[in-house]
Amino acid sequence: MSDKKVNTRSVPKLPYHEAASLLYSMGVRKIKDLQALNKNAERPPEIPQRPGEYYSEYSGWKQFIEDGRRYFEEHGMPANEVPSYTQLKGTIRKLGIRTQTEFKSALKAGMFGQHVPSNIEVFYGEEFEGWDTLLCSHSNFMPFEEAREMARTFGLKTSYEWVKFSREGNRPNNIPAWPQRVYEGEFISWDDFLIDPRDKEYLDK
Repeated sequence: MSDKKVNTRSVPKLPYHEAASLLYSMGVRKIKDLQALNKNAERPPEIPQRPGEYYSEYSGWKQFIEDGRRYFEEHGMPANEVPSYTQLKGTIRKLGIRTQTEFKSALKAGMFGQHVPSNIEVFYGEEFEGWDTLLCSHSNFMPFEEAREMARTFGLKTSYEWVKFSREGNRPNNIPAWPQRVYEGEFISWDDFLIDPRDKEYLDK
C-alpha cells in the first residue's frame, strides 16, 4: 500500500468518456480494480472515487468500461497531466506570479493547464513549502517604466491579448503576468501599458 495520502477533491475531474478511457488504459476492467486503486491511493486524482455517483451518463460498470475501451481505441491516451509540485513551481516562476490573488487569477484563466488542483496546500501536502517560498519576489521584476517600454514592443493592444501572450510562454520572466497589481500606483491602464502614445495617435488617424 502506498504511504502517500492525497486529497484529490480540489483536482478537476475528467469528462465521462476520458475518465473511462484512462481507467481502461491502466488495465482496469472490474470494479474491484478501481477499488484497489482507491485503497492503495493509486487512483489518478482527475478520476472520481465513485464514477457511478459522479457522472450523469453512467449506466453501469460494464458499460462504463466499454465506453472507455471505445474512446481509447478512437482517441488514444487522454490528457490527464496533473503537474508535480516542481513543475507547478516552475510555471509560477515562468509566469512571474507574486501573490495568492495572482495565482488564483492565473488558475481561473487556465494558465496552469486543466488539472491543477485549486487547493494546492492540501493536494501537495508536505511538498508545499509555503506561499512565500512558492511565489516570486517583486524584486524579480524590472522597474515599471522599463517593463512598460518592453511591453509596448510586443504589438499587443488589449489585456486579453496580454493574457494569451503570457499563457503561450512569450512574456519575459522579468515582467509580471499581472502588471496592474505588481505596479499598483504606477500602472494607469492597459492602453498605456501596451501601446506607445505615438503609435496610438497613428492608429487613431
